[in-house]
Amino acid sequence: MNISAAEHKTDIAATLRKAVHHHTAGRWEEAARIYGQILEIAPDHSDALHLLGVIQHRRGDHAAAQDLIRQAIRNDPAVPIYHVSLGDLFQSSGDFTDAIRCYHRALRLAPHSLEALCNLGNALREQGHPRQAIACYRKCLTLNPCLAEVYNNLGMALHTLRDYERASANFKEAVRLRPDFADAYNNLGTVCRDQSNLDEALRHYQQALALSPENASINHNLGIIYQLRQDFDRARACYQKAIGSQAGLAETHNNLGKLYHDRNQFAQALCHYEKAVQIAPGHADAHFNRALTLLLTGRFKEGWQEYEWRFQRAGWKKIYPHRLQKPRWDGGKFSGRKLFVHSEQGFGDTIQFVRYLPRVKSLGGHVTLEVRHELYDLLQGFPGVDKLVPMSFDTLPREAYDCYIPLMSLPGIFGTDIETIPAPVPYIHALPAKIDFWRRRMGGAGLKIGVVWAAKDTYAHNKTCPPKELGPLFRIRRVEFCGLQKGSAAGQIKKSAVEVQNLGEEFATFADTAAAIECLDLVVSVDTAVAHLAGAMGKPVWILLPHSPDWRWLVDREDSPWYPTMRLFRQPRPGDWQAVVRTVKAQLRRLRAAKHEA
Repeated sequence: MNISAAEHKTDIAATLRKAVHHHTAGRWEEAARIYGQILEIAPDHSDALHLLGVIQHRRGDHAAAQDLIRQAIRNDPAVPIYHVSLGDLFQSSGDFTDAIRCYHRALRLAPHSLEALCNLGNALREQGHPRQAIACYRKCLTLNPCLAEVYNNLGMALHTLRDYERASANFKEAVRLRPDFADAYNNLGTVCRDQSNLDEALRHYQQALALSPENASINHNLGIIYQLRQDFDRARACYQKAIGSQAGLAETHNNLGKLYHDRNQFAQALCHYEKAVQIAPGHADAHFNRALTLLLTGRFKEGWQEYEWRFQRAGWKKIYPHRLQKPRWDGGKFSGRKLFVHSEQGFGDTIQFVRYLPRVKSLGGHVTLEVRHELYDLLQGFPGVDKLVPMSFDTLPREAYDCYIPLMSLPGIFGTDIETIPAPVPYIHALPAKIDFWRRRMGGAGLKIGVVWAAKDTYAHNKTCPPKELGPLFRIRRVEFCGLQKGSAAGQIKKSAVEVQNLGEEFATFADTAAAIECLDLVVSVDTAVAHLAGAMGKPVWILLPHSPDWRWLVDREDSPWYPTMRLFRQPRPGDWQAVVRTVKAQLRRLRAAKHEA
């Protein structure tokens, strides 16, 4: 008996419905088998080609998926969903330009396609065009205002623009429409975290985790909150659960490395940083954090190499605000040429590393040093510098030069290790006229000690020792304390119960700070530029360090190879300033006795 074309077509349609049933139920292998049977009978069946391509995409065979979906489009180019699926394929492989092109083709065929609009918004957002993405999402919601997924995506685009209020409102609408929407709770937690509302962030992350306990992203984000709260054990558990749930989480390994670093568990820290860069060789933060651990543990050769990753990090403008186009100096002789050296990062970094400039000058021609204006008058006439220029955050350097080098790359250029640190002091000197002024300003003949209790506002909180913690020092008799504190923390002394005059509020530039230091017997400071300045001037300086200190102070030593007149007092446990103050108090009493006897 002969089967008519209509019967044959009906049979294929029934078989396709059966395959689609398996497909939508997640039985991909069975669906793929049936799609294959259809294509054996009808090789140009567009729907079977398309749907088999979708399954191949899910399997990770992108080449086969693309071939199948393109065949479907060639056979029937007027079906919008085919173009959407091809766009999804491109988007999953990071080719957002081709993905966007596909979604636009779908929308020309079906202007009200919610799937094409939403996916176009996602591709635009991923490509760095959040405002265009927002327009797509809003058009979706005009067509259907009950799409929780679109509210979530709109929230993410608004979050990218730091529009936290409206981002939060959209995430909340997403979970109102879909109370089991773990990703939206997760995103809501991140908005709260970015606003430093850690309690609310924790609550939302915990809601997300209750809905999706094995979700790697949620566990990772929860780990960040516990890490910010310095809850080491909970943070570690969350990060390890994230890694256990999903391989290839470079950022989680990076955070674990930082967690271990902050506990002075350096072998474990390095292990996780190395895993991070194995997973993502270009992970700048992991390279940079690895540098900090290597330098802190005295592995300078490797550390200087990794330290160069600081300019590849997302926040590179905080290091130095400009990208320079001239060649970078390689450390060779540069006779007859002009070298531009720019300072970077904090004031203390500049003070610490200008020591290399005489050696730089010995290799060649003209040396220009660019520094922030607060250091300009202090460093006038510095050895090895032919011209000193002030730095502008807004405009590129106007000085003519042939090559350049960042100031903090000089230790790596010269292959510095602990034994070869150039440490003769003093190498910075106060201006005589200012010394006379501050000597008259201070007066008295007793033991004079300058104090700094807080790092700059943008620095880590663990570098700050509040005045109330320093109270036992201020109560030592026959010692005159004066504050050298600048910034918003200067006012803390007025709110404390101690009577210490803070001269720092009167300092215009570091030239004033240096002159005041010259009139003192000792500087006691947390890790700040003032400590560096006192060390560079060869003045006695005691630095109060957190349990996990900055890399330049190394580990397990009371002296600094960078500053011969410096003594280090370290927290025995995280946050334990009381132990530090007790030790410093005992040493101050000895110093007072020695001064009195002299």
